[in-house]
Amino acid sequence: MQKQTLTAILLFFMTGCVTNPPLDTLPKSDEKQHFKKTVTIKDHPSQAVITFSTVKGFQEKHNTHNVVWDDNFLRGFIDKRTKAKTYQIYNVIYYAGSGSDFRWKHFSQAKYQTPEGEKSIPTTLIKKHEDCTAIQFHGQCLYSEHIIFKIEGALLRMLAKSNALNTPKERTWQYQLISKSGENRSDKLQIAEMAGLLERMNEYIIQKTTAQLGEKEDEKEPLPVPSLTPEPLIKPPSAKVLLPLILKAN
Repeated sequence: MQKQTLTAILLFFMTGCVTNPPLDTLPKSDEKQHFKKTVTIKDHPSQAVITFSTVKGFQEKHNTHNVVWDDNFLRGFIDKRTKAKTYQIYNVIYYAGSGSDFRWKHFSQAKYQTPEGEKSIPTTLIKKHEDCTAIQFHGQCLYSEHIIFKIEGALLRMLAKSNALNTPKERTWQYQLISKSGENRSDKLQIAEMAGLLERMNEYIIQKTTAQLGEKEDEKEPLPVPSLTPEPLIKPPSAKVLLPLILKAN
């Protein structure tokens, strides 16, 4: 009965197909291990929080230049003193725009399904950038927004637990970003990505003793809040290369 209920919940809010070419070549049982092995960890002695990220797990690349366009991934955080865990979904979105009437898209909300129904949660803009270096070639500027929103640990754990039960059409979790100025954006994450992150975080906290997790040197100057810090491994693409792809897609 429990398995049937879980399967019904999954069918309710998880749809879509795996579109990540590198993952298509892996047996399903290896997908979680792939994401787990590629999790990045930042554990600075002067920082009270350990940061985990799946940014290196998969990046879709375009054309012969292997341009990484829009991207999304998970980040997890462990408080060294309390061992409390929090999670967020990180989105990087690029688009073209020009003229005095241009407005940022401002993705202010995220919507997704839970076993209790649809949930709406505010997002946080942690970085935005305007690149007009290629406007003479394409008549447009390249804009980017880095958007984050929190996701409940209980929901992630439920999805991760279901990873072994999923059929090929149930390996992704979908959500929508709501724009204040422009079209809304639908996106998805691999469930194996969630499972890999959670397992790596659990292993890491077990490896660390309580004393080690509690260690924290005196701060000489205020440090940025990890959950609000832009992902340092994201390298902005060249506007000259990316703009033609965006304009062609539109």
